[in-house]
Amino acid sequence: MSCQDSVSPNSLAILSSIISILISNGLDTSDLNVLGNFIVAVGSIILTIAAQEDNLKSKNDSDQQKQIMNEQIETLKKQIELMQKQINLCR
Repeated sequence: MSCQDSVSPNSLAILSSIISILISNGLDTSDLNVLGNFIVAVGSIILTIAAQEDNLKSKNDSDQQKQIMNEQIETLKKQIELMQKQINLCR
């Protein structure tokens, strides 16, 4: 949702209230319960999808950081080896 960055929290609350009133107008309590539960279920699934996407992104970022760190460690090991060779040559 690209417009989410430009909508204030108060405007979003007002918009959701207006939509709720318009949708519920003329429905009996049974219909309202079914519709409300359906909307909550959809929202829960959307939140589950978002949480899993965040989880996978975090894992991917962590794996990339581990790879970079391992490369840096290997570079440091090579530098230490070179320095040890230079020290041995100076003796």
